[in-house]
Amino acid sequence: LWAGTSVAMGSFRGWQNNAPTTIDTVATRGQRIVTTGPLRSVIEVEDRDWVYNGTPVNMVQRYTVYKGHRDYDVEISLKGAPKGSVFATGVQKIMNNNTGFIDRDGLAGSWGDNLPDKGMPEVTDTLGLGIYVPAPYLVKTLEDDVNYLTLVSPDKNGKIKYSITAAALRDETSPRSDKDWFAYLKQWRRLLANPVKVTVKKNR
Repeated sequence: LWAGTSVAMGSFRGWQNNAPTTIDTVATRGQRIVTTGPLRSVIEVEDRDWVYNGTPVNMVQRYTVYKGHRDYDVEISLKGAPKGSVFATGVQKIMNNNTGFIDRDGLAGSWGDNLPDKGMPEVTDTLGLGIYVPAPYLVKTLEDDVNYLTLVSPDKNGKIKYSITAAALRDETSPRSDKDWFAYLKQWRRLLANPVKVTVKKNR
């Protein structure tokens, strides 16, 4: 995926002057693999003393993918962010032949052709991207020239949660068109909004 200056697929950004900003003013940055399965894999990205709007913020981004899923759960933990701070995420408008949408309820998707390596112009991918931000964290949806954007804010515990997903024609199990992909995203949102509840009872 050639992302350029876009938010790509659900990357977390600051929001300043009505535009996404990269996380580049940090004291230290690290990444670690929390677990590699077999049922799930989890990675974390930690940024210490990210100077955001003049305030140092410590942040951990956690990404979780489950076996048999094409979507990822994202949890952002922020310490030091002033109350009411606004951040940005979303999905990019894909480089060529992009079609897409963004809903006020936090669902956005795109579909199109992408050139992942400009040094190999003969190799293109047709792919879809999607994001869903639930109501507790969603501030606003909008779009610019290269993104479908969702503005987000942490809850009282300093958390922001959302989910991201992708498809590609090189994946034989993927939806095969923008119409199929957008229908998949709407079904995916319904499942995320109504998760399965499991109750464990102890035998007596």
